[in-house]
Parts: sequence; structure tokens; C-alpha cells
Amino acid sequence: MYYCRYLVVVDDVWDVEAWKSIRFSLFNNRCGSRIIVTTRNVAVASWSVSDGGYVYQMEALSFADSLRLFCKRAFGSEELRYPHLKEVCYGILEKCGGLPLAIITLSSLLADNLAEDEWCRVLTGTGRELAKDPNAGNMTSILSLSYFDLHYLRTCFLYLSVFAEDFRIGKQRLINRWIAEGFIYEDHGRSVYEIGESYFSDLANRSLIQPVDITYGEAQACRVHDIILDFITSKATEENFVTPSLHAAEHGKISDYRVRRLFVDARHGNNVTIPSSLIISKARSLTIFGYPLQTSLLASRALRALDLGDCWGLKDHHLANIEKLFNLSCHLLSQNFNN
Repeated sequence: MYYCRYLVVVDDVWDVEAWKSIRFSLFNNRCGSRIIVTTRNVAVASWSVSDGGYVYQMEALSFADSLRLFCKRAFGSEELRYPHLKEVCYGILEKCGGLPLAIITLSSLLADNLAEDEWCRVLTGTGRELAKDPNAGNMTSILSLSYFDLHYLRTCFLYLSVFAEDFRIGKQRLINRWIAEGFIYEDHGRSVYEIGESYFSDLANRSLIQPVDITYGEAQACRVHDIILDFITSKATEENFVTPSLHAAEHGKISDYRVRRLFVDARHGNNVTIPSSLIISKARSLTIFGYPLQTSLLASRALRALDLGDCWGLKDHHLANIEKLFNLSCHLLSQNFNN
């Protein structure tokens, strides 16, 4: 029997069971094959060691590499050609601590900006955030700085928390959701959709979303880095902007309060209902992944946006009396829904 040598790379494995499935599906044919897995889960890494693997601990970037990455994103060159920014640039890189995502986030914030006072504001702001919470990681502090610098984009950015981790978010779908929620207003002769496209581009230019499916130089969709999504979800929950999946509610992390926007992750169970502790009568939007809810949609007559585009096995009875949702301005049904 003839065996081939293989090299398989799997990015961002979070679950030990997922690793086991990968490992046992690819047998050792003694041809020098390798499986490379990236993870931030210590349990996954430990299991790979017990299975004869080796764990490579990623180290922070060196200062020289950090500087090259920062300048490439901020100026389009790998060298710092502006002497008046040298000292403050070094200070910012020190705050980043060699974290690539932190470097990219701050360099995107300062891209093509040569005003020293603006760079000093970013440096001071980063230091202030660290001082507020000395136990917080640099990345959280840097994302906080970028978040508060968003101004009119802030609500659109928080809204990304209604999508599941690693989900491909269609640009048109996202912009239509923003419009339905009233986050975008027509201005200067441009349509609301055109303004939404500029918002999408602004978030991409700040490296807060990752453009995907590029066609003729234009992104058709985006994804959100898991670290950034964790930050957004935390902020959205803290400000009661989006209520996370029912999994959190079932474990007592959400007590009685009025829900404004509800995100339901029902991919792991088909008998999901909304707990009575969540008051959804004034909810503005509902997004469901996985199995449809058992709860009637009429529980919230104020719905403006209803997204069932990723529901499985959607049937007529799940949408009974949907015509009574008079405020509904945007709805997306599952592609496999049979009218």
C-alpha cells in the first residue's frame, strides 16, 4: 500500500474534543507527516503533548520587528522617516508589548497622521487606561482606546456582537441591519447605504474588522478577530446594548432586565426558549443561529430587525403571525426556508 506524506495546519482550536477528532482522523503513516494546531486553550496544548506532540510558545515580537510592523501600517514603509515622532512612537510600542494585534490596532488609528500632539494623545490615553485597571492586559486597554475614539461608529462596532465567533458577515447584510436599527442617517446627498459602506470601510481601515471575499478590490464580507469579538461582547453586555446567547442566561450571568437586542446561539440544542428573567417586550432586534426558538416572536411587538438567516429547519409555524410585527423593517429568513 502506498502512503503519502501530509502537512495539515488547523488554526484556532478551542476544544479538546475537536483536537481529538482531528488527531484520530489522521493516522500516523510513519512518513514524517505533521499536524500543526494553533490554540489559546492550555488544555488543547496539554493534550497534544500527551499525544507525543510539542508545544511552541509564541513570544512577543522584538522591538525591531514591532517597529517595522507599526511603520508599515502607519506610513506604508518599514522605516520611521519622521524624527519628530520617534520618541512618542517608541513609547507607544512599549505599551504594545510586542503584541501584533495591538500594534496593528494603534498603527491603524494613527495611519497617515503626522501630528505629534495626536500621537501624544494616543500614548497618554493608553497609559491612562492601564492605570485604571493595572490587572488588565495591554490588548484590552488598547482596544478601549480605539473604541472610545470611534465616536459615531461606536454603535455600528458594538452591533458586531450579534454575530457568532468566526462567522462570515456579509457586508450587505450588516449594512441593512445598521439601517434598520437607525444607526445611519442620510447626509450630504449620499444614500444611507452609501454611508453604511463608508462606515464598513472605516472599521476595516482601523483593523477592527477583517475584510474577506475581495472582488475587484472591494470586500463583500468581513470577520471579527476573536480577541476583538470578546472585547465587543463584553462592552455590549456591560452597556445593555446586546444581550448575549441564552447559554449565559441559563448560567445566571444575566438577571432581570429589559432586553434591547437579543442574540441567540441555539446551535447546540433544539428546545431553546427565552428565560422569563429576560424581558423582551421592547426588544428591537432578534438574531438566531441554529435551531428556531420555541418562544413566539410576538413576545416582542417592537422588533425592527429579525435575522433568521442562519436558522436550521425553519418552518411555517415558527413565523406564525409575523405580519403583526408592524415595526419590522428588516428581516432575513433562512436560505433553506420553503415558503
